[in-house]
Amino acid sequence: MPTPIVNEQLQLQRMQMKGGWTYLIIGNEHRNKAKAFGMLKVYGTIDDYALSKVSLMPMKNGSLFLPVKAEIRKKIKKEEGDWVTLVLYTEEELAAPCEADFLESLADEPAALVFYQQLNKREQKAYIDWIFETKIDEQQVDRMAASVNRLARGLTFKSSK
Repeated sequence: MPTPIVNEQLQLQRMQMKGGWTYLIIGNEHRNKAKAFGMLKVYGTIDDYALSKVSLMPMKNGSLFLPVKAEIRKKIKKEEGDWVTLVLYTEEELAAPCEADFLESLADEPAALVFYQQLNKREQKAYIDWIFETKIDEQQVDRMAASVNRLARGLTFKSSK
């Protein structure tokens, strides 16, 4: 289970200008030095409302802030001055399929694992490269399943189906 980068009670604030945003100040310890202006992509919850793929944005003083849209404020029934519980995780902690997942799935199918271990490094790499050449998680999972099935039948990557 990922560890939250933020798990605290924060007060909703509003920029004092026409059309000013309502936001939460997060602090600057979570700035992403590799990204423009230190922006950080996160997911989590504000009270019981799920947040996905939102950006913490930089302020002039170096702190980060999270804009809280009117839609969210209406759902959680909160406005400027109210306190909310904010729990955030970095997007990097989302579990994407990886080579270890593929090897774990092979372990569930002993015949596939034995055949995979008999392949030379180039043949093993062909399977790994094909699985992960797509960046879409669902496609990677589908390719892992197809690969396990092929390996269980004793087929190398280049073998005809």
